[in-house]
Amino acid sequence: MDDLKELYCCRPTREIFERSWRKDAIFEDPFVQCQGFGEYAAQFFAMPKLFSKSETISSRVMSSTNAPNRIIYHQVQKYTFSYIGRTKTIESIIIVDLDEDDKIVRVTDQWNGKELPSWFGSGFLRLLNAKVTPWIVRVPKPAS
Repeated sequence: MDDLKELYCCRPTREIFERSWRKDAIFEDPFVQCQGFGEYAAQFFAMPKLFSKSETISSRVMSSTNAPNRIIYHQVQKYTFSYIGRTKTIESIIIVDLDEDDKIVRVTDQWNGKELPSWFGSGFLRLLNAKVTPWIVRVPKPAS
């Protein structure tokens, strides 16, 4: 949970992903459907470029189970856009599926607790966003 909080607060590091995420993990929210490290890491490394500040207003675990190995929590996050200074508060239900080593297999971020979009073309646009972001945002290389 601490590593996810760091990511949502616009403080991504390669170490967080190496420690907490599987390389083949999936990240989904209403804008993207990412498969694999190159796609999901780029989304989180893009956030500090879009937002000058991001703070967790509140979070609470709603459910934690072992079979399936899953955590569901509620989060209220306040984002401040770079350059324009405007803020946006997003209330989410975040579903985190973990493997037997407690590494993240899938994160589904449901804004306002709503299911992810399913209207015609939404899946294509979410996949396209996941594919384009790594071209624009560089994920730091591993330390040698």
